[in-house]
Amino acid sequence: MSFQDIPTLQQLAIQGLASNEDTAVSALKDLPKVFFPLLFKKPSIKRTVKLVKHMVANWPYPNLYIGPLMDYYHADTFQAVLDGVDWLSSQKVRPKRCRLKELNLVDVSCDFLEIWTPTRDLLRVPPTQSEEKEEEDHTTEMVQPISVHADYVFLYPILKQDHEHFFRWVRQRLDIMPFSSYKLVPKKKKLRQDKMQEPLG
Repeated sequence: MSFQDIPTLQQLAIQGLASNEDTAVSALKDLPKVFFPLLFKKPSIKRTVKLVKHMVANWPYPNLYIGPLMDYYHADTFQAVLDGVDWLSSQKVRPKRCRLKELNLVDVSCDFLEIWTPTRDLLRVPPTQSEEKEEEDHTTEMVQPISVHADYVFLYPILKQDHEHFFRWVRQRLDIMPFSSYKLVPKKKKLRQDKMQEPLG
């Protein structure tokens, strides 16, 4: 085994958590935020739906990029992400850890873990005084609903027979969540952003 093959302590910790779903769920409230991306990727691949849902509900960053994980798409884990968003939307106050503001279902053309590296993660900015205060509070008021950004051209061939279920989920929540969709306009052959003021047909 070469030096490069030796797992880091962080990787060993993640492997241990990923092997026991109940233990991982109970550890989320105290888990360092830097562990979240790597831990989230493992159950997304292994289809550990309970952990996926609870991680969405405790996501410590403003954005959650699902696009890079769609290579491992499975209906159950995708539904677990939506269930986590639904659960958050039904709460008057968020869990202490949760900072989620946007769910991104677009193709960002990079690996899921690359997004969270210090050079690419735009979320790694010095916290404001209000954000520091929120970290000290046991709960944080959910002021704004979670926004959902979806690329229709990207999602359609991945979701396949499940696409109708997803867009039904979208239509049923247009009054409580801001949606943005991106779809190909046949006549102009380019990508256009549509604000979801009307249900997708």
